[in-house]
Amino acid sequence: EITFWNFIKNHLSKDEIERFENLTNIRSDIGRGRAWLRCSLNEHSLERYFYIFLSDPDILRQYYEEEALLLDDEISSTLPSMAAGLASIYFSINFDVASLDGSAIKPSSSSLHMEEIVSPTRESATPSVGTHTSSGTHASESELRQTLIVTLQAKDEILEKNRSMRKLLEAEMLQTSSLRKENGKLLEEVARGKMAQVEAGRENEVLRSQLKKYVSAVQTMSVEDVSGGEEVYERKLVEMAGMHAELVEFNEHIHTRLKSAINLLRYMRSELVDLRGPMPTDDLVGRIEADDIIGILESSSSPARISVWMPSVLLKGRGPDASHFYQVFIRAGDDEWNVYRRYSEFHEFHLQIAKKFPVVETFNFPPKKLVGNKSRQFVEERRRSLQSYIRLMINNIIRNHEKIISNPTKTTLVTLLPFFSET
Repeated sequence: EITFWNFIKNHLSKDEIERFENLTNIRSDIGRGRAWLRCSLNEHSLERYFYIFLSDPDILRQYYEEEALLLDDEISSTLPSMAAGLASIYFSINFDVASLDGSAIKPSSSSLHMEEIVSPTRESATPSVGTHTSSGTHASESELRQTLIVTLQAKDEILEKNRSMRKLLEAEMLQTSSLRKENGKLLEEVARGKMAQVEAGRENEVLRSQLKKYVSAVQTMSVEDVSGGEEVYERKLVEMAGMHAELVEFNEHIHTRLKSAINLLRYMRSELVDLRGPMPTDDLVGRIEADDIIGILESSSSPARISVWMPSVLLKGRGPDASHFYQVFIRAGDDEWNVYRRYSEFHEFHLQIAKKFPVVETFNFPPKKLVGNKSRQFVEERRRSLQSYIRLMINNIIRNHEKIISNPTKTTLVTLLPFFSET
């Protein structure tokens, strides 16, 4: 028979397993599972265990059915926060009692039914956890009800925040897509302008050649050689000057138009980079002024569709043990996922990747700071710096990997850079 204890043992150390298996008054796995839950409430460790459970989805699927709360990504992400709300209550529950071995436990009027949240759906019985102390007294029912209300409200706030962030991200992606289309149209317009300039240059060469011949003929021609005398000679000179002025004006017009198009392209590209991050072909704008722009556009391969954002920073823990976890949202082709990393993990990753790709050492990685590294302003600045670093690093590394360029997926990216794995 599969019990809750079978699931819990996968996440406990050897000493912790022995602790519950050697309890004096408990003999069954059902009782050990119930004892563990009461002990977790006493020690305020339920939040930590939720994070451990959710970090291993393979084990979860072995013990839970698909409709279970722990397998629902949106709901399960709120369970640690709900468990954290219980930290405000002091529990002193006696967990080494023989009655926990029973197939069902009749709860008291002030029982807190928490085991329904964490017990596997395949367990034959779903016991509840009473809040009675070892001396037999009971916690206030109103206090427990108020705690549950606060916890559920916190869950609703987190869900609403997640929905808002997703809507904001979708809006940004829509704007990015629009800018990318405008960017493509602008590149085509610049290419057409360059082609027109090349064509005008050819016409200029023809006109310049004709002008040289004409000037040479005029220079060798004396007033006496021109029939009609000085009037014809003067008219020829005026025609030559007019042709030269037209050529100069046309060249200036073409140059001004092309320069305006290039400036607009650079502006649009900077807007796109702010939303999406730098692209592997960022040097294209600098190469637009080269003579063979058509060859550049035809030879430039499409960049891999990999985008990275770092939209938020989460604070976990309290006091001196508090740590900031930076959310990294990655989109590779049609795959989307989040990873959460501390600054120390980013720093270690930077050192490792720099050994494999020396060019990474030239990138601006935010340095360590021992004092004042938890202020809101500093954390926000570090988030922006890490986002710029990650974007630049990814785009420079993947540009030489044809497998990712041709097939940008989560699997190909994680294979190359395991740092972005969810585990």
